[in-house]
Amino acid sequence: MRDPNENDRKTKRVDVRFRADYDTEHLSGTGLVDNVSAGGALIGNATTLLLRGTEVKIRFSFFKNSAPVEIPAEVIRETDNGFAVRFTFITARTKAIITRAVALAAAEAEEDEKKKRTLF
Repeated sequence: MRDPNENDRKTKRVDVRFRADYDTEHLSGTGLVDNVSAGGALIGNATTLLLRGTEVKIRFSFFKNSAPVEIPAEVIRETDNGFAVRFTFITARTKAIITRAVALAAAEAEEDEKKKRTLF
């Protein structure tokens, strides 16, 4: 079943690839953040699969050697090898970090596309 919020995103989502750790009340695991926005993330290669509706705390770092952010979230969709989450509470500081990281990644991706187009 399609997530009703899937096409109604209010925040830009960008493809990334970095490690995330997560915990529920009874389980923990690791995975890779495949994409992220200020509103949520897609976790792939999850060592523990979580079901829709599960409350989870996710920890990850955007930048090498930076302190991780921890964000409470809710699983909104299950995938073959992970899950998508909607952040349920995000501090202004964490939102600013994510928004900045997403903007940097998007600008870098756009620049890469421009370089590819000029090669042909």
